Amino acid sequence: MEGFCPGPADLGGDMGLGDDLGAEALWQTVEDAVRRIAATGKIPGVFAGPERMPAMIAAGALLFGTAGDAGLMTAAMRNLAAVTRVAP
Repeated sequence: MEGFCPGPADLGGDMGLGDDLGAEALWQTVEDAVRRIAATGKIPGVFAGPERMPAMIAAGALLFGTAGDAGLMTAAMRNLAAVTRVAP
């Protein structure tokens, strides 16, 4: 394995934060994980939105996932519903 990407949603669940992906404790833990991964010589990555990228880059992240499958599917279905909706 050449790299590792901690998943904030899974980590937040393990930390007892539920679906609060904005929790500062979560992102401090992710940043710490990125630093630790980098220190091993492996390639650190992270799943995060664009607003988190500067901090993740500063922590040493080199790989980025900016959208998850659930979010992409939800957005696609909303777009589809909007263009196929028939007015009453």
